[in-house]
Amino acid sequence: MDQWVGQLFRSIDSKDSDAFVSYLTEDAKFKFGNGDVVEGRQKIRDAVANFFGTIEGLHHDVINIWEVPGTVLTELQVTYTRKDGRKVAVPCMNLFGMEGAKIRDYKIFIDMAPVYAP
Repeated sequence: MDQWVGQLFRSIDSKDSDAFVSYLTEDAKFKFGNGDVVEGRQKIRDAVANFFGTIEGLHHDVINIWEVPGTVLTELQVTYTRKDGRKVAVPCMNLFGMEGAKIRDYKIFIDMAPVYAP
């Protein structure tokens, strides 16, 4: 599981929305922070690509991974590089509802306010 999680976050850190959604089922649901739920691989791809356009870059440091039947949890520190070049690190927790080797329900628990603060 560690390798799979690492590959998933490398696809995100490279801002490759196509590679990212390859980890999702076609009918996946995606919720980022307090945003609305986005349903379907193509809509998630578009939402994530739009988000990537608001930042210069990002990097995930995986702290912990827990796996129980049908669910994977990841504790992370995510370092965002803002458009002004400033780096902001925030804690994050992800919850993956799994369907086989794909994510069908992806929830990100994070406070993005520090990333966009003036």
